[in-house]
Amino acid sequence: MPRFQIRNRVTPRLIQALLRAAQIGSAFKPGGHGLQIEKRTVSTDNVPVPVRIIRPKGKPRGVVFDIHGGGWVIGNAQMNDELNVGMVNACNVAVVSVDYRLALTTPIEGLMEDCFSAACWLLGKDCEEFAGLPVIVVGESAGGHLAAATLLKLKSRPDLLERIVGTVLYYGVYDLTGTKSVRTAGPETLVLDGPGMVGAMRLLTPDRSDDKRR
Repeated sequence: MPRFQIRNRVTPRLIQALLRAAQIGSAFKPGGHGLQIEKRTVSTDNVPVPVRIIRPKGKPRGVVFDIHGGGWVIGNAQMNDELNVGMVNACNVAVVSVDYRLALTTPIEGLMEDCFSAACWLLGKDCEEFAGLPVIVVGESAGGHLAAATLLKLKSRPDLLERIVGTVLYYGVYDLTGTKSVRTAGPETLVLDGPGMVGAMRLLTPDRSDDKRR
């Protein structure tokens, strides 16, 4: 089986280009479902972050704050469109997806800063459209890690954190040294094996010891 290896900075760039090409040619168009899609840049504390907003046909009951995965080095806010459109239609919620910078050119702290800035915008006074609505934070894989980091940082802002009513973290990465299950994942493991994951996390944090990665 082909594997997603992040042993250098060339492969992720190639995968990102292929992802964009696939999205351009995709037959799935959220606008075809009668939903409003908006791409805009929001900012908190002078940290501008692009977001992708999918609105339901009627007034939303709440907001899903979505952080995409991709090993910190690939992906974009559009890649979860099909899943997010399903949530919008089934639950009558709006979705705000964060198009955070990628770790190919940005330290991991920059990715966390983008997610936190977008969260503060959504939860704060500047976002009048969704004011007072309950918010659920969702993230998968690297997005699970960034979502958890965002929630922990929001503990310093209890006035914003109180708006969050729940979180759904799909198969997130919560130990950048690699948990035992990650390290022992053999070559038969689909998509990501142990050496590939540990190598990727070390590439992500090249100047840190394992103690600091935790």
